[in-house]
Amino acid sequence: MKPIASTTVLQVSNFSKSLHFYTEILGFELDFKYGEPECYAGLSWGSAYLHIGTFSPYKDNTGHGVIYLTFEEVDSIYKRLVKADVQFYSHIADQDYGMRDFSVKDPDGNQIGFGASIA
Repeated sequence: MKPIASTTVLQVSNFSKSLHFYTEILGFELDFKYGEPECYAGLSWGSAYLHIGTFSPYKDNTGHGVIYLTFEEVDSIYKRLVKADVQFYSHIADQDYGMRDFSVKDPDGNQIGFGASIA
């Protein structure tokens, strides 16, 4: 049996700040919020699924995640994020592994990569 989907879950320290970053700055869509007060959300961007939450059974679990999103082109996304003044781990470049990519930091230091095939 094969899985039908995959969802990355990132631990965040400030739910509101992270939700704003992922939806208003990066461009994910909000699928749902959960908790009283709200502390967990499901997000999507095309067929990429991401959940963020402020609760975890593990202490100090923020800032250790990495996500890589693949697009047909990434230059327009890169330009938009430069204008939004996000922090970058790496700036856009053609890589020897066949991708044109870059990566940004979320508010907790998680790495979000954006890439497009150049092969």
